Amino acid sequence: MKYLSFLLFLLFPLLSSAQVSVGFTTGANMGKFGGVEPSNASYASRTGLNFGGSLVYRFNEDVSLAFQPIYSQRGSNIEVGEDSRWDTLKVYEAKIDFIIIPLYVRVDSDNGIVYFTGGLEFGIPLSAEFSHDGNNRDISDALNNIDILASIGLGLRFSIGEPDLLIEFRYYQGLVNFNSGNETDQGNIIFENFKNNGFQLMAGLEWEL
Repeated sequence: MKYLSFLLFLLFPLLSSAQVSVGFTTGANMGKFGGVEPSNASYASRTGLNFGGSLVYRFNEDVSLAFQPIYSQRGSNIEVGEDSRWDTLKVYEAKIDFIIIPLYVRVDSDNGIVYFTGGLEFGIPLSAEFSHDGNNRDISDALNNIDILASIGLGLRFSIGEPDLLIEFRYYQGLVNFNSGNETDQGNIIFENFKNNGFQLMAGLEWEL
């Protein structure tokens, strides 16, 4: 408790001078698995939705710290075969829904409109299933309990009155293999080592408190 009080004492001048903003964000996610692809298969992008909130601490005119937890639909399509014309191409879907706990640093440009962002994301899977032709299979046991990713992005900020409108493009890359290594079925085509990666296009509103 003494250490916590001492830390708060040291941070108080910084936190007391910070500007705080709150808001919400929504957008699209386009991602897929990365890594060594299984034999006779390839990873393809899958599109999903994102939505969540934001809490931003602006320490000065240039630097902010953004906490933006979101619900994110991620995963990957897995294509097996080569020719869709003759129905020899089969497409499997790995659908993984996450709660993403990110922490980003924002750096504003001199014009106050363009900003750059980067940081870490921690993804907690809520559900995970593998589907093909209406057949679904839960694959939660084959995945880790948390995913760790790096994220970088470019954003635009527009003042539209009381809130600011933000439009942001991000790229994220998994830093660790997301499969747990517990899968024993050698016939499964997706349980090689893989990492999540993809792009996000987000839009949101922020109000300064």
